[in-house]
Amino acid sequence: MQQPLAPDSLAAVALDAIVVELGRIESESRRIEAERIRLMSEALELAAVEGERTRPLTAGQPETHCPDNTRGELALRAIRAEIASALHLSERTVDRQLSQAYSLTSAFPAVLAAAMSAGDISPRHAAAIVDAGSVIGAGRDADSLVDRGSYAEAALSAATDRTPASLSAQAKRIAEQYAEEPLEKRHVAARRRRRVWVEDREDGMADLFAHLPATEAYAIKNRLARAARAVADREPAAGRTALAPSAAAPSAAAPSAAAARCRDEIQADVFADLLLAGDSGSAGAAGTGPGGGAEFAGIRASVQLVIPVSAISPVTGEASSTAPECPELMGYGPIDTASAHRLMGDAPAWDLVRTDPRTGALLGVDRYRPSEQMRRHLRARDRHCRFPGCRVPADRCDIDHTVDAALGGETTTSNLAHLCRKHHTLKHQTGWRVEQGAHGELEWTSPTGRRHATGPERPPGGRVRFTSAADAPY
Repeated sequence: MQQPLAPDSLAAVALDAIVVELGRIESESRRIEAERIRLMSEALELAAVEGERTRPLTAGQPETHCPDNTRGELALRAIRAEIASALHLSERTVDRQLSQAYSLTSAFPAVLAAAMSAGDISPRHAAAIVDAGSVIGAGRDADSLVDRGSYAEAALSAATDRTPASLSAQAKRIAEQYAEEPLEKRHVAARRRRRVWVEDREDGMADLFAHLPATEAYAIKNRLARAARAVADREPAAGRTALAPSAAAPSAAAPSAAAARCRDEIQADVFADLLLAGDSGSAGAAGTGPGGGAEFAGIRASVQLVIPVSAISPVTGEASSTAPECPELMGYGPIDTASAHRLMGDAPAWDLVRTDPRTGALLGVDRYRPSEQMRRHLRARDRHCRFPGCRVPADRCDIDHTVDAALGGETTTSNLAHLCRKHHTLKHQTGWRVEQGAHGELEWTSPTGRRHATGPERPPGGRVRFTSAADAPY
C-alpha cells in the first residue's frame, strides 16, 4: 500500500505546483508589505515636517501658545487619523504600524531594503529582528550605528530557513552581544513591573495574566503540564481528544458528565485548583473528570538552563576566549546571570557540553553523575524536535533512528535525533525523508523534492546545562 504523498505520486506532483504558486504569492506579499512600511515611514516624515512649521493665524483668530512638541503631536494625530479612516483600521493599529515602520527605516534599514523588499523574510521575521534589537539602543552616534548594522547583518543571516519563533530566540542571543545595558541591570528594572491582571472575555469567561520573571513562568508552566499529564492518565480514555477546548468540549446545550477533558482543559483546571485551594494535593479536581489526590505532592516546578562556561569558570577551570554570553532558559532565551546562579545551586546534576570554538559543533558531553551517555548527548545536541521549524522540547520528543533499525540503522548518536510524536509519525508514514550528517545536521526532503536543512543550535564556546531531578529520564 502506497504511503500518503509518496514522492512519485500524482498528489505530490499536484502539491508541488500548489507550493510553487504559494511561494510566489508569499514573495509578492512580502514585497507589498515592504512598500506599505516605506509609505508609513513617509507619513511619519510628514508629521515631523508639519510639527516644525508654525501654523499661520487666520484673520480675527486669537493667538494661542502651541509648544513645539504639541504641534508635532497634533500633526502625528491628524495623519494617523487620516490613514486609519481611509483604510478602515483602528488608530491603535495604525499607530503600531507607524512605530514598526520607524524602527525598520531608522534603526534597521538593511532589514527592510535587503530582505523584505527582496521577499526573503516575512513581516513576522522582521518584527522578531526589530523586537530583539531594541536592547541595542537608538543612538545616532557612530558606535550605535555600527552595532545595529552588525546585529542586523548577523540576524538576517540567522533568518535563513528559520521560522519567526526560532529566529526570535536566536536574534535575542545575537542582540545581547551589542546590548546598551547588561541583561542583569535590565532584569532588575523589569522585575519591578511584575503583576497579575484579568481581562474580561465573552460567555462568562476571563483571561488571567501574570507578568513574571521567565524562570518562574516557565517553571510554573512545566509543573502544570506534569500535573495535567498525571490527571489525564487517571481519566477514562473514551472521548479524549488532543484538540483545543473550543473543538473538544461538549456542547453547553447537551452536557455530558462522562465526557473526558482534553489536555488544555485539564491544565486549566489544575491551574485554578492550585491557586484557589493553595494545595497541590487537590489539583485537577475542579474539572468534569476525576481529579485530586496526593499525586501532585511530588511534582516540582522545573526549568532547564544552558550556562556559558565563562559564567562558572571557577567550577570548570576553563576560560572562554569568545565574547561574553548570557545564560539561556530553554524555550525562552537569554536570562540574567543572577537568576541562573540561584537555580544552579539547586541543580543535583549538570552536563558540560563541549563544542568546537570555531564551528560550534558538539564534541561531547561530560556528566558529573552516572547516567545514559547517549541520551545526554542527544538532549544537549538537539534541545528540541529536529523537524524544520518545530520547537517541541527534547524531553517531550521521541528518540528516532534516522535510518530505521529494522533496515540496519545503527543505534548511535550519528543516527539518532529527537522528533516530536507528530513529526516522528510524519517521517515514517508519509513521503517525507531525512538524512543525518556527521555532527547531527539533518537534511529533510519533502514529498515534492524540496530540501530543508536543520542543524543543532550551536552557541560558541563551552556551556553547562543544569537539569532538575524531576527532568532526568533515569
